[in-house]
Amino acid sequence: MTLSVKTAIFAAALSFAILSPIAFAQGMSGGQGGGMRADTDGDGKISFAEYEASKLKQFQQIDVNGDSVVTADELVAWSNARVADMTARMGDADRATQMMQHRVDDLKKADTDADGKITLVEFKSSYTAAFKALDSNSDGFLTADELKAGMKP
Repeated sequence: MTLSVKTAIFAAALSFAILSPIAFAQGMSGGQGGGMRADTDGDGKISFAEYEASKLKQFQQIDVNGDSVVTADELVAWSNARVADMTARMGDADRATQMMQHRVDDLKKADTDADGKITLVEFKSSYTAAFKALDSNSDGFLTADELKAGMKP
């Protein structure tokens, strides 16, 4: 695999993992509206602490060797597994792949030093910005409606 192809896959997968409200909504709710698993206290909204816990768990799943740095190889392996899982749930491999590729440009926001790796610090900065962007009324919580609105292109 050439470096540019590997970088593009890395970009797509990473930006999907970090910034995509689709990834968050589907990953945290199993793709079912209203059943947001990140809402651990069951109050019908997701606090930043709940969002952060879910994102840190996701980072740990991607960062297989636990060094607090996600490499291209780790991300490619994780994204391949996610595409397979999404394809199984949605029954549409093209759509699952498209969802992963749709976020390529967002890598630049997450990989702030452009070294092709995402540190935990970069990851935290990125998901914090994503939470703020999704929290349209700035009340410190995400609702199902805000997540849904964030899924629109």
